[in-house]
Amino acid sequence: MMVRSLNHVSIITPEQIRQQVIWCNEHIIFGGNTLFFNSWIMSNVLFVDDLIDKQGNIRHELIIHRLKGRSNWINEMFMLINALPTSWRDALKEAVIEDLELPPILVKLKGSALCKSIDMVTTKEYYWSIVSTKFVKPWITGKWETLLNCPCNWSQIWYNRTLSLTQERHLSNFRYKFLHDILPNGVNLYKWQVATNNRCEICDTKNDICHMFIDCKRVKPLWHKVELLLTNKLNYHVQVSLRTLVCGLNTHNKRVNLLIIIAMYTIYKSWLLYKDTSKLKTVCLLKMLNTEVKKRMDNE
Repeated sequence: MMVRSLNHVSIITPEQIRQQVIWCNEHIIFGGNTLFFNSWIMSNVLFVDDLIDKQGNIRHELIIHRLKGRSNWINEMFMLINALPTSWRDALKEAVIEDLELPPILVKLKGSALCKSIDMVTTKEYYWSIVSTKFVKPWITGKWETLLNCPCNWSQIWYNRTLSLTQERHLSNFRYKFLHDILPNGVNLYKWQVATNNRCEICDTKNDICHMFIDCKRVKPLWHKVELLLTNKLNYHVQVSLRTLVCGLNTHNKRVNLLIIIAMYTIYKSWLLYKDTSKLKTVCLLKMLNTEVKKRMDNE
């Protein structure tokens, strides 16, 4: 079979690259020499187009299937891949990207009934679309209001009962995680595929955030102690509930809500420190609470 060499052609387009003869080609050099593999030629692997697929990648499986003599094919494949000019392979892959016809990205701006190509939207239109967009509450606020069966004043919860309450990073981070329900309770650990079930190993019931902080029998003595402290030390009478933990208490005395958060943090910390159930059953939450209160309340 006569093969016409294109060595004299000035390579410009990807199509011309694909038409290049592989063997004895002055552009395809390995170790300073051109290549000539007789078994490949007999297998009708002659042009660059026989090596490269439409995506610009080497056709390894097809070449192996076509080769008649495979005694040294691994070494020959290595030599051939490294002999092909990098600029050729890059040009072929770039041609694939250019040939892709991507659909236009359409956006619908606030106040407009029609969609518009993103390339045609001006900076001013983006600005006014953002400015006129109404605030959308995070999904977690709806979840809490459903659980509590009442609306909540989220501006007070986020700021007055969270951000401005304490400067301590650990308490602020904990409060944020609690309000977003991303603490490692049984339900979340099971959802995250960390635990094999979502049960509380102390009470043998679903260990969601409500159970972890309110319903679990190991935390009830702690809340009784907190209620006594609020009554005797801060002159504030309350029966702690899930609503208390989420919304806080309506008082100008910051120490009241701070004590609630410290108690919640104590429960959370006990779970982190004593993941072994046998230790968790014996740990004294009241002693931990006293330590956490003395460490923080004196500094506020």
